[in-house]
Amino acid sequence: MKRIIIIFLAIVLPSVLLANIYVRYNQAGYFPTKEKKLIILSDANIYGNRWNIKNSYGTIVLEGYIPQSSQGVTAYTTKAYNYVIGFTEIQTAGIYSFNLENTKLINFKITGNPYDAFPQDILSTIRARRSGSNDAIVHAYSHGKDSSCYIYTRTNANNAQWAKRPDNKKANMIGGWYDAGDYIKFTETTAYTTYLLLKSYQNNPQLFNNKKEFSTTNLNDLLDEAQFGLTYLMKTMPEAGIFIIQTGGYLDHEQGFRLPENDLLEGSRECYSALSKPQMGLTAAALALGSQIFEDLGYSAQALEYKNKAIEIYTAAKASTEPNAWYKDADNEFYADLTENDNLELAAAELYRLTQQNSYLDDAKSFGTLADQAYWTSWGDNNMLAHTVLYPDYTSIGAPLIADLTYFNQIRNRTNNIWKAPHESTWGTLYSYFEVANAAMEYQKLSNSTTYEPLVLDVLNYFYGQNPWGLSFIASEDLPKSITSTYAVMYRLQPQIFPRGEIAEGPTTADEHLANEEWFDPIHNPNLWHKEFNSPDFTFFEEPGDYVCMETTISGLADGLFLLATAIQMYNESEIIEIPNPIQILDLEASTKDHKILYTFSCPTSSTAKVIIYNSQGIAIHAENYTSGNQISDEVEVPHGFYIVELKIGASIESKKIIVR
Repeated sequence: MKRIIIIFLAIVLPSVLLANIYVRYNQAGYFPTKEKKLIILSDANIYGNRWNIKNSYGTIVLEGYIPQSSQGVTAYTTKAYNYVIGFTEIQTAGIYSFNLENTKLINFKITGNPYDAFPQDILSTIRARRSGSNDAIVHAYSHGKDSSCYIYTRTNANNAQWAKRPDNKKANMIGGWYDAGDYIKFTETTAYTTYLLLKSYQNNPQLFNNKKEFSTTNLNDLLDEAQFGLTYLMKTMPEAGIFIIQTGGYLDHEQGFRLPENDLLEGSRECYSALSKPQMGLTAAALALGSQIFEDLGYSAQALEYKNKAIEIYTAAKASTEPNAWYKDADNEFYADLTENDNLELAAAELYRLTQQNSYLDDAKSFGTLADQAYWTSWGDNNMLAHTVLYPDYTSIGAPLIADLTYFNQIRNRTNNIWKAPHESTWGTLYSYFEVANAAMEYQKLSNSTTYEPLVLDVLNYFYGQNPWGLSFIASEDLPKSITSTYAVMYRLQPQIFPRGEIAEGPTTADEHLANEEWFDPIHNPNLWHKEFNSPDFTFFEEPGDYVCMETTISGLADGLFLLATAIQMYNESEIIEIPNPIQILDLEASTKDHKILYTFSCPTSSTAKVIIYNSQGIAIHAENYTSGNQISDEVEVPHGFYIVELKIGASIESKKIIVR
């Protein structure tokens, strides 16, 4: 009887259970030498089932048995059985399949550069948020009359009490980016975005050089976008005593769905002024970094303007006695930043780098000490970012930086945290994940410590599909299963335009989601497929009206861009290309000259030889048969790149790697 049961399971188990098995993996790909894993969610126990990984030639390169489930239903997963399969030992670039009981479940890739294409996608959707620009995409020229905005100031310390100045003074606030689903422009997130664009270039200039898909200036796409942000920030302090923290207010929410060029407030939009330290600190930091970068690029006059404005704004911020400001109305509180020391630390640190004046370094140390450890990170909690900038000149600031990273790493290492998320869910969870990973990479560069590198890789994995829903959270037509929609109105009104580069804010808690559902437009559909994988702490729905999960902000896009630019600079690897057959030693010689591959070998009498040249993607670009018994010499003209020259004579194979420069 026992034997009959075993045979029955061996035949039936795979066909029945595979329909209830979900593999979560990084859809962009894995670095060859870094940690690699995938996660299996299952409704039934598949412990002991055989799995294997095959290369693109169908050869099994790794195999094993499903281990015991690492956990059951938890705050992180709704499935009864959850398995982690590691395959770090596979370090050859190529396309692979993961198979359970010899049934293919997914294809995945290992490549030295899994993320190179995505920064350009993100830049495209940041450009879509341009205001007052003929170079915007997705929509027409918009908000041109923001060049004359009435200035409002607080009538008291209550941020809900604002009124037009008695003198009817106006400010030119044309330009900048629309922040999120509405068409309001916030100085704090504009400065944050500009700073991270510049920081992305500083970390990885080679990634962006010669990329000019959108730019109409002499600058590449990234620097052109950063310059656009800097131009807006230069307008935020038009004269002493005035600093614009926001352009537009609640009336932007009252107009309904429209493209930005169809604006009923054109010519009557207000802007809000307060000498508020958080906004002024970030603005000064962005302008100071902009001055450094544009000076190095040879734009000395422009760099000097940025420098002078950064100093003016920073000096006014230090002297300000006003309470921190933000705009709020009966229903909304817009970007309420309660702290200023982190932003002032960042500004002082960048001004010290720009000027080498010790007074700025002293300020940065003082503000950094006050900022200390935040136990959080966001557009408004820049402690870790500021500490990493100050660290080379003041290593003592490493203590609160390490304390915060350790705090997030401890959450990541919780026993039931199968996704290795660095903190609990909130609103904008994914963007905060990015910021934790960004700080970890900056610390790794500064210290040469790889302590927090696994945290970075886990955030990248989560971003690109190793999450409960198996979704890549960036809209990409090149990924197997990414988001394809967004909350952003300009895309929703033009569904024929794919929202390239949009990054969803990601999961929230079930309670947070429920508290907002009544205002979703269109109304929430609770029966979407996502619910099968939603837990109380990890709830996500991809539907355009869901502003909690699907709204995109410029600051979050900048977080994602900085994450990828830095990871590419730090982790991209040269590739070992997979060869389909074992190599035996012959007498093949190969070299390169003048964009050509030259090869020679001896072909024995009455033998047939074949030479195949593969490019870096493993694709054969040249194949030639030879039957002579003499010394063979030949050449093939090829573009720059990495190649493998393979010689086959009978059952013997030899190959040579060639780089054509």
